Amino acid sequence: LATIEEMVSLGLYLNDLNFYDGTSEMLTAGTERSRQLKQAIDRQQTWIAELENSKIEYQEWRKKSRYLLYSMMPKHIALMLQEGIQPNSICESHKMITIMFSYTLDFKELASKLDPIQIINSLNQIVSTFDQCTDKFDVFKVETKADLSYMVVGGLKNRLPLNRR
Repeated sequence: LATIEEMVSLGLYLNDLNFYDGTSEMLTAGTERSRQLKQAIDRQQTWIAELENSKIEYQEWRKKSRYLLYSMMPKHIALMLQEGIQPNSICESHKMITIMFSYTLDFKELASKLDPIQIINSLNQIVSTFDQCTDKFDVFKVETKADLSYMVVGGLKNRLPLNRR
């Protein structure tokens, strides 16, 4: 007999086995060990699932942090910093750049006439449109303030090799 299930299928019970030869103890010990192994496997499968979820969450947070970093400085500078290049060795000079300052006229007055949800929706729409334009024309948005004023710099050349952009 290998398992209790096999014993029951034969119509036997533990008290039918010889009490003195150790058969019943071996049978119950094997069943207990099998149960422990199954629990260990179940725990491992749970840990694997949690690890996969953590990996996905990590990748999402990493993507968000990169987006935030790239919104704070030119992408090629951020990539150099991520690779461990010392910040004081990244200084660059440019022969010609363009700086644009933008301000949304009468936004405070307009906002005073809207409810909070409308203000947030308007802000999101304006900022999203402006961000799409900065991405499209490969300019760097230096600053955005709550009153929708922007500072944008164009003409910063991307100095990364093509295969690393």
